[in-house]
Amino acid sequence: MNVSPENSRIFTVHQGRIPYLSVDLLEKTGMVRTAVSLRRDGDGTPVRLYWREGDDLQQAEEATRVFTAQLGSDLSHIVMPHQEHTVRVHAVTEKDWGKSVDRSAFPATDGLITDVPDTLLMVYTADCLPLFFLDPVKRAAGLSHSGRRGTVGGIGPATVKAMEEAYGSRPEDILCVIGPSICGSCYEVGDEIHEEMTETWGTARTDEVMAQIGGRWHLDLHRAAEMTLLKAGLKPEHIAVTDVCTRCSCDSLYSLRGDGRIVNQIASALRLLP
Repeated sequence: MNVSPENSRIFTVHQGRIPYLSVDLLEKTGMVRTAVSLRRDGDGTPVRLYWREGDDLQQAEEATRVFTAQLGSDLSHIVMPHQEHTVRVHAVTEKDWGKSVDRSAFPATDGLITDVPDTLLMVYTADCLPLFFLDPVKRAAGLSHSGRRGTVGGIGPATVKAMEEAYGSRPEDILCVIGPSICGSCYEVGDEIHEEMTETWGTARTDEVMAQIGGRWHLDLHRAAEMTLLKAGLKPEHIAVTDVCTRCSCDSLYSLRGDGRIVNQIASALRLLP
């Protein structure tokens, strides 16, 4: 999937101190602002939004402040979870605002939802899927981190269910965008993953998302996530699947497989507008 961010049909590139991609399907509703951070600023300097213990927290806060300002927000409105490949979803209220950067406030949480205007949700990825959700009827939104375990386990459907329970959302009204992430051609996995998928999903469903290329199994996370969302009741025309692979575009986006290690991570953000 050798589509560059600049040539995407799903996202629009925005320049600035921290260049980013916006999510067209959701942005055109006028209800949200969205962003997926690119790897380098306009001067070619690496963008480092993701903070780990031992990193400079002040530097991460300043970079995050610049990033959020481009969406008309700031650190006092941001909420980030500590992602651990779970299917746990937290309903964010105003009392959660400002719990950011070190992500300690919401441990073992991979999905966030809200119906509170001016809330800014953020997750981090480096080949995993960011899932953007919007219910334009109830004016509620969600943002989830979906790696292999989360995708197979159903973080997408869990986010949809959480929006149903918290806000009365109907799956058929929800829009979802699967953000930049590793494509099936690049995501090589071992035999044990194929066996695990077959046990969990059955042979027929596994065959839809896994194939052998050069004698090695490859997993199409994009299709797998889409299948779980369709099963959860979303309409096909309400799902936009990324055409940008993080590994194919690792010059523009951080990629665990492309870099060979976690250098830093991509920040995906969603702000629900008043």
